[in-house]
Amino acid sequence: MAYYAWSFADSTSTITSVVRSMSYTMGRYSPDDMEATVAAVITLINNDDATFPLTFNETVSIAFKIGATSYAQISGRVAAFTYQDEPGTGGNSSVTATLLNAFGLNSQVELTAASIPAGTISAQIATLNTLIDLDVNYLPAGGTSPYTMAAQTYTGSPSDYIRTLSNADNAYLFCKDYSNVNYWTYEQGFVVMNAVSIGRTASSSQLAYTNIRRRKFIKPFYNQVTVSSTSVAAQTATNATSVTSYGRKAFNLDTFYDTTTQAANAASWYANAWSTEQFSFEADFIVENQTQSMWTQTAANTTTGKIDTSPMASIIFQALPAYINVKYRPPGAAVDTTVPCILEGVSIQATPEQTRGTLYLTPAVFYSRFILNNSYFGILDTDRLGW
Repeated sequence: MAYYAWSFADSTSTITSVVRSMSYTMGRYSPDDMEATVAAVITLINNDDATFPLTFNETVSIAFKIGATSYAQISGRVAAFTYQDEPGTGGNSSVTATLLNAFGLNSQVELTAASIPAGTISAQIATLNTLIDLDVNYLPAGGTSPYTMAAQTYTGSPSDYIRTLSNADNAYLFCKDYSNVNYWTYEQGFVVMNAVSIGRTASSSQLAYTNIRRRKFIKPFYNQVTVSSTSVAAQTATNATSVTSYGRKAFNLDTFYDTTTQAANAASWYANAWSTEQFSFEADFIVENQTQSMWTQTAANTTTGKIDTSPMASIIFQALPAYINVKYRPPGAAVDTTVPCILEGVSIQATPEQTRGTLYLTPAVFYSRFILNNSYFGILDTDRLGW
């Protein structure tokens, strides 16, 4: 059995020996959900309030290790404490600390009448970075969005502004620490994990689930989409065929588009792509049931051809935006069905005895608009259609 471990450290020392349990959710449950703002929740032994190791706003770092090697690192700042005091001697008392990531910390900041000039998404992010303490990184570095946003006099949290920007190009907001939010566009590309799939049995090339839930006609499933903007008229598009088959499923999207053409094109795409009859997946797994060599298998590239050699453990425990095949066998079938998926997020629950997790995966077809000609998402007008 491979040796798997979690390590914990505050700003001055290692605190692993006093951690009873840890949980976190990173990423999101589906493309239309909000990204997680809580970096982690950890419960620690508390023998004495006076010597309890953590303080408010202190940084806590968490790492997943195989042997002595760290494969995934996350961090957050302490935002709240809950004390569980045992009656009597108090010998079994504990404290639960809630840690916020950069997205959560930015949610607590209020901008007032902030002036954000018109420009591309990357240009507006550059302006936003001059107004806040934490960094938002547009990826790819040096890239520029094809979408243009209207000028804003904005009052609200930076996190809400970033979310509204991401609606324009369906970007993935990747946040694994307390200081950076990565605005991950599809020009950046998904990490392609061809070396490992997700399926029914464990091997060096497959992560085994203990249970898989196939979700159909549940988020995202919409056939009438209205895209609103602060500067142009709202645009609505409807997939009439889907409405006839399934009834009306409405969805509203806020953006900062500066033209009706951009809003209308977005509404049309969402109303068609998100009305696709597809399964999304929730796959439960136990870390200790997997083979060590599976966790250390590496990717080679991204969907846009960039070199990326992230190991499977880094992809899973940091919820890196990744392209992974999911294999399942429905009741009555004799063979597995394989669905190329995008990893949306992960939930982890860990104790000294065991680590359990759940992966949230969306069929890759939901993202094909943003990568027009690609060996993974297809070639427009050749092996897939566009609208």
